[in-house]
Amino acid sequence: MPRRLGGLGFSLVECLIANALILAMISALIIASLDVVVATQLGAERSDQSLRLRQLRHYLDATVAAARMPPEWSSQQSTARVVSPWQTPAAPCESPSAVPAREQWGGVDLIDLEKVSCVPGASTGQGLYVERVLPCPMHCEPGPGYRVAPAQCHIEQTGEADSSGPWRVDWQQSLSPPESCPEGTVWGRLERLIISYRAASHSGSTAPQLRIQSLTEGPEYGWSSAETLVAGITDWQMTRINGMPELSADASEAGAAQSARPGGIPPGAYFQVGFSVASLSATSVAAPFVVSQLLVPRG
Repeated sequence: MPRRLGGLGFSLVECLIANALILAMISALIIASLDVVVATQLGAERSDQSLRLRQLRHYLDATVAAARMPPEWSSQQSTARVVSPWQTPAAPCESPSAVPAREQWGGVDLIDLEKVSCVPGASTGQGLYVERVLPCPMHCEPGPGYRVAPAQCHIEQTGEADSSGPWRVDWQQSLSPPESCPEGTVWGRLERLIISYRAASHSGSTAPQLRIQSLTEGPEYGWSSAETLVAGITDWQMTRINGMPELSADASEAGAAQSARPGGIPPGAYFQVGFSVASLSATSVAAPFVVSQLLVPRG
């Protein structure tokens, strides 16, 4: 009869304790793994939000920076006083080539999209309307566009007397320097942009978006269909400023840090935009970045 080996087995209680310890260790590992996954997802979402925030801020600053005549043209401009660095641009439904010569081109304005019949789409609310003047040949690629040049350059071609302003705009199938002015005369390209906002329920997508429209490339004046500029932008608000504003109390640190108040800007010469940059993830764990930004002339 085989002899029983005592003390080498495990009792039922010992097995239960061992199993409980193993389950506790597995639970701790699962919780730690979930924390790592959540932290990784949050980091990725924050990185994406920061990237889209920087891109949008840079685009807005670069866009409005050209919303007036280039400073290097000042010697050739009329002596008429310009009250504000930004003037009200010509009407968005009026072709630049049909506008009489002007002392200044370019400008920024808020427009009611419901009242702008020439712009395609069903956008409503306010739109940021920007008329830009870009010096050429630096910013003129081969192709069609609206050319800005001194009005005197058009006299020989049209037989007109000098008009009321020093700068005129004409449509060109291929942009080129003015022919009837001395070599070296400054000239440029005029473009118009409208930035509008659409909520997710109106855009047919899961994310709200900023949209952009520009002039069509052709002799027939018109606007292009809206294209997505930045997705995931919420709570978009635009305000015309007649005095230096205070930053919103709920503006994020990122927004407050970049909303520095420039000196020497006359009242009414800028606008304020407030918006949130939300995550594009359907299972987002990141709160939106709340931002307040001043659009001001640079240089």
